[in-house]
Amino acid sequence: MLRVGYVGTIAEHKGVHVLAEAMNTIEDGRITCRIWGDLTAFHEYANHLRHIIRNPNTLLMGSFENDRIAEVLSTIDLLVVPSLWFENSPLTIHEAAACGIPVLASDQGGMAEYVEPEVTGRHFKLGNPEDLRTKILSFLDEPMASFDPDSLAVKPIDADARDMEQRYYKLLSRAEVLSG
Repeated sequence: MLRVGYVGTIAEHKGVHVLAEAMNTIEDGRITCRIWGDLTAFHEYANHLRHIIRNPNTLLMGSFENDRIAEVLSTIDLLVVPSLWFENSPLTIHEAAACGIPVLASDQGGMAEYVEPEVTGRHFKLGNPEDLRTKILSFLDEPMASFDPDSLAVKPIDADARDMEQRYYKLLSRAEVLSG
């Protein structure tokens, strides 16, 4: 059994339809897909998804409160991030790492940089449902032997704040040198 999931904004630029199209071509009943996100924000796109989803194992789950993210992620084995635009640092990739879940992400932008092949997940060709289908099936047939969710370190907020403050003071001191 492989429980595939998407968590995020239900909008065209997020590529959710690419996941739906890939799932439509998977007839293996051992693979299910849950798509989590607000179905009212971009209601025309959500209606489009409702019309194109033909696989009975692909379910639109709707939105959830942010404090339930760990609970939602506990219902999946593989997070798919099919964005069509160049995400810089998708929060869901970090959340998946914190929960020990591999990620299958588009091969462009920050998604490709954060997902290390065969360590934290795999990539598929941006916008390509056929390649996404192949890669989903690969997780069922060829699990990642070297999966290491700890390799994507999630920096605690206090450490991130200290780093940001240090960068600020460094820039401030450069500005003083230039003006003085």
